Amino acid sequence: MTAQTPTGRKTYKAFEARGKGDDGEQAGTSVNRTLEPEDSMEIRQVLAPWVAPEWKYYMIPIYNGAFPDKLGLVYSFLTVKIEGERLLPLLRAIKKKTCIYIQEFDAQEFLRPEPGQTIIKKITVKFRKGGDEDEIINSMPENRIRIVPAEPESADLVD
Repeated sequence: MTAQTPTGRKTYKAFEARGKGDDGEQAGTSVNRTLEPEDSMEIRQVLAPWVAPEWKYYMIPIYNGAFPDKLGLVYSFLTVKIEGERLLPLLRAIKKKTCIYIQEFDAQEFLRPEPGQTIIKKITVKFRKGGDEDEIINSMPENRIRIVPAEPESADLVD
């Protein structure tokens, strides 16, 4: 759980990962790893339901170069588009399948991160057609959701 500041906003962390990073430092600092499942990654959107697809359904990452600011994650039943700044550490954690969660930045909930930190500005989740996801999502209260069915030919995840 992230601690709140006197302003009521929490310290922002774009993602949390298990183990050590490429620099040898501990990758995560605020999650009790014994309580978090190891077989999934939680996707925390602003004004949308959170999802936690299991790693066994993860297929490939798509990203725009050596220092990405856009990532696409392809699962067998959904796609995830991530836009932000300094996403390379996040990409490495996803490739290693050690990422516990990713979360979108929301200025009303979080303090602005320090310069140089990873920040996720937008996450878009698109379910592939044919599942019961629409029924589940539409049954949730205050349906302010950015989840849209993916088009079968939508291989272009990154603009």
